[in-house]
Amino acid sequence: MSQQIAELEGPSMTPESTVLWFADRCGVGLERLMSRRKYLRITWERSILMALLYRMHHLSLPDIGNILDRDHTTVLTGIRRCRGDARRRKELAEWIRELRRERQRRKLARSTTHPMTPAPSRTRSIA
Repeated sequence: MSQQIAELEGPSMTPESTVLWFADRCGVGLERLMSRRKYLRITWERSILMALLYRMHHLSLPDIGNILDRDHTTVLTGIRRCRGDARRRKELAEWIRELRRERQRRKLARSTTHPMTPAPSRTRSIA
């Protein structure tokens, strides 16, 4: 899993890299997350992922369904499920904050390794 994430460690978060990042962070695993199993924990994590893709990448329901191999109505149900109760909304908000921090980290890493970024000054100021 870490190798797949390392391959997608790019300057920005694509929907596919978000799926891999989420699978790694939530601890369910990519295989279970993408499976057809309907265990409560897996379906809940899958719903959060659908809501993350919808809110953070602004994808359409059919696009999210194509990424996760689900029907668009299943995606809609998953997103609505996240809006259900306060605990679920709070958990989704925490995931969104964490994903935003990850995006910011990648943006900063890109800006410091960009070939056009000037090298830091090696001279010391005397003050």
